[in-house]
Amino acid sequence: MEIVLQRGDSTGKSIPGELKILDNHVAWTLERPAVAIPAGRFPIELYFSPHFNRMMPRLKDVPERSNIEIHWGDFPTNSDGCILVGEQRSLDAIWYTQDEFKQLFTMLEAAVKSEGCWIMVLDPPQSNAEDVEAAATGEND
Repeated sequence: MEIVLQRGDSTGKSIPGELKILDNHVAWTLERPAVAIPAGRFPIELYFSPHFNRMMPRLKDVPERSNIEIHWGDFPTNSDGCILVGEQRSLDAIWYTQDEFKQLFTMLEAAVKSEGCWIMVLDPPQSNAEDVEAAATGEND
């Protein structure tokens, strides 16, 4: 199973995003900019998290990082590089995170145990505003 995390633009305090499976919305996400992982494709495994005292999804092979989990948490300060998931969002926060995590974990657990599971983390699409302005003013001629 391939999961896609499409990041939005950073607010300075958080990086909002949307988690999708087969182009269908699954959850809203939140990351802390100062410790966010790089964009890329990472396998997901299940491991026993001493912090949560339970099995959790963890991203493998993240450059220069370890124990990057997908878990619940309402605010960017609840993350030390991990990806937070929630059902609803507002500026710099997500809500109903434990409920959303439970639903997501069920899907991830089944995928990891059968066909495997990966997450593709995508940075925000680049704006073409500069290209449009340059074309309008003839700077590209």
